[in-house]
Amino acid sequence: MAAKFTLAGLKADYLVSSRNELREQLRTRFYKKEINYLFVVDIFNEGVDIPEIDTFFSLDLQKV
Repeated sequence: MAAKFTLAGLKADYLVSSRNELREQLRTRFYKKEINYLFVVDIFNEGVDIPEIDTFFSLDLQKV
């Protein structure tokens, strides 16, 4: 999703457990509005309370 958003000219990045070393850097970039869309998997879940986030989408990919 982040790649598609970036291709569309939107400032996006992603965070997954394999990139966990980038967690604080990406969070800081997000807070500073250097990126506007941060896609995460099983890191920030429903009920998260971060004032800088104004919209939260939860995509649940089902196993086939």
